[in-house]
Amino acid sequence: MSEAHDPLFHADLWPHRSLRPSGAAVAFGLYALLALPIAVQAALYGFWPIPILMALTLGGMLVAYGVNRRGGRVLERLELTSRALRVERRMPNGAVQRWRFTPGWVRVVLADARAGDNRLTLTESGRRLTVGDFLSPGERREVADALKAALAKARSTSA
Repeated sequence: MSEAHDPLFHADLWPHRSLRPSGAAVAFGLYALLALPIAVQAALYGFWPIPILMALTLGGMLVAYGVNRRGGRVLERLELTSRALRVERRMPNGAVQRWRFTPGWVRVVLADARAGDNRLTLTESGRRLTVGDFLSPGERREVADALKAALAKARSTSA
């Protein structure tokens, strides 16, 4: 592989999901196990809306977990060579978006958005691209620092 195509920086970014499918199965199973006797008892005493509402609650939790899980399938790939900084974003529906920046012109901006939060943006010639929105502020800072160092190296080797 030629020197121009050797990556100086590579990062795959994706959202952290702390609740794995096995943990979700345990949580939903526990809810169902605890709710079932209460729902049966309420139905026997004529409080029929209680079992319906408990079933709707479980259904709502399952839908919310599915939506959250689907959102966790976003992937952003950053790759810097001496000739280009390429950003590729894969969406949960399979759509892929690609951007290309020139290492000599692109700026990495880490701006404080509000108390304790920040936003990582790549800018070049009036174009702006926000990356890592799903990362924690500390993770965005780490990516920004590593990318700035790699860009400085790319600029010094191309000069």
